[in-house]
Amino acid sequence: MKKQLALTALAIAIAAPGVATATEVKVGGIVQIFYFADYENDADANINGADIRTQITASETVGGYTGYSSFRIDADGLSNDAKARTSTVSNATATDPAEPVETSDGLGLTGDSITVGVKNDSFDFQMGEVSKVQDLGRYAGDLRSFEGDLEEHIGITGSFGPVKVRAAYSPDGANNDDYTGLGLEFNAGVVTVGVNAQNKGDDDEALTVGVKGSFGPVAAALHYTDMEQGGFDKTITAVKVSGKAGIASLALTHHVFDDEDVTPVTAQKGDRTRFDASVPVAGIVSAVLRYETTDDDAGFTRIGLQSKF
Repeated sequence: MKKQLALTALAIAIAAPGVATATEVKVGGIVQIFYFADYENDADANINGADIRTQITASETVGGYTGYSSFRIDADGLSNDAKARTSTVSNATATDPAEPVETSDGLGLTGDSITVGVKNDSFDFQMGEVSKVQDLGRYAGDLRSFEGDLEEHIGITGSFGPVKVRAAYSPDGANNDDYTGLGLEFNAGVVTVGVNAQNKGDDDEALTVGVKGSFGPVAAALHYTDMEQGGFDKTITAVKVSGKAGIASLALTHHVFDDEDVTPVTAQKGDRTRFDASVPVAGIVSAVLRYETTDDDAGFTRIGLQSKF
């Protein structure tokens, strides 16, 4: 969603006669259709959608403070995708689980990235699905990661010159039960350094340190995560290099995931490598390729078209 369509929605008089503010609405999205070959699960090749989503953000600034809200609509797949055409019966019980039943053709739509917040030049306070603490330090992608989206949370980001601080919290009973996270980032110009610490529940915790920088046409990132999750000690070492070759955008990501308490590679111990390439075709449409593999020769290839708007 790097490109967004900005629409001035309306001007409303507030507070006192003659005082008006403008509400700005931004609409952005992405549509990806791929030929997909899945080697990891030994599945048949198919043509289907990957990311299919639209995000809408509304904001209004008064007295130096901007109030905003945003939400994203995700399509579960194309209209011929089984995921988009099935649901579950409503009278399921613990002893009589739901069985998939056919419904009418059409997309299954879900809400995502639902956030409301207030910000100014120095801080950004959010409720809902908040900005990720781990993004301050986890610079080389999320092929292996400690935490997913922070839903049902409170979050705040503060910016003080080259320093950025971010914290997030959810109480017991939320989707990420009893989660706390704190991140710190320092931008030294060419190089940015970040560190974050996260804790979830009684046993799960993670510490990540990362560095990234741009060197001419090439960008590089590295991070290391030491975590305890589900009673197991794990580490992630990740590196990513990206850049341009003519009109093509290229990226290579490599993650080493080591679970010290589990021996088999099938238990997610080992390496994962991803190669991405994108070439503009016409306007907002690009041809894209993703190849991903693991050290036990599993992985997938997908190639197709992508539209960002």
